[in-house]
Amino acid sequence: MEISIRAWKASDSEQILSSWLEFCRSAARPDMRLKPDSARVLQQWLASCLRDPTSIGFVAEEDGVFAGFLIGRVEEWESSPPVIEPRRLGIIDAVYVDE
Repeated sequence: MEISIRAWKASDSEQILSSWLEFCRSAARPDMRLKPDSARVLQQWLASCLRDPTSIGFVAEEDGVFAGFLIGRVEEWESSPPVIEPRRLGIIDAVYVDE
């Protein structure tokens, strides 16, 4: 078993989309429901993340087969209320690993 991690690319979007939506369908609490247009919205979000220079994305593969992903961003953060000096932080927006 060989696990490798690489930067994501546009061609990974469909696998990320289907994995994330399936996870949301199976793991969501009863009071959480996917929006009717969730696939379209997620596709647009992924496309915007791919274009955003502050976004980062990685795909994990096991023996060349998709095994998971991480999408995040690195940006300036300011507290609310603004009493702490702004600083650069990494934020994980979505992470998924196959069982």
